[in-house]
Amino acid sequence: MANVWRGGGVVLAVVCLLVGPGLAATRPATGPGPKPVSWAGVWRTTFGVLTLTQEGTRVTGTYGYRKGRLKGVAQGRSLRGRWYEGAADRDEYRGDFEFKMMPDGNYFMGRWGKGFNNPMRGRWVGRRMK
Repeated sequence: MANVWRGGGVVLAVVCLLVGPGLAATRPATGPGPKPVSWAGVWRTTFGVLTLTQEGTRVTGTYGYRKGRLKGVAQGRSLRGRWYEGAADRDEYRGDFEFKMMPDGNYFMGRWGKGFNNPMRGRWVGRRMK
């Protein structure tokens, strides 16, 4: 009985070596994926001109309304983060936002909420200027 198991293990190893590469060749190739979305630039938005800079997935920006600032993380066509308005030392107004880039890369649709972790009911849209 022990000889059968030992022999079976050798046969199994040989089959794995012979079949393994064939199976690997039939797997679909994975490409680099969709082109990353760039949020960097100047946008005309619901709350005035918004200037965004992007380093990797991190996005920061400023906009004219109440000396607004935002920080977020880009993932695919989405940008999520937090906005702040008013004096930098007080952040009189603040909340969460979420933007979704349109397929052409020149428009976004978004929403915002007052305070953190509250429902986002406000609308925030933008069109790329440059």
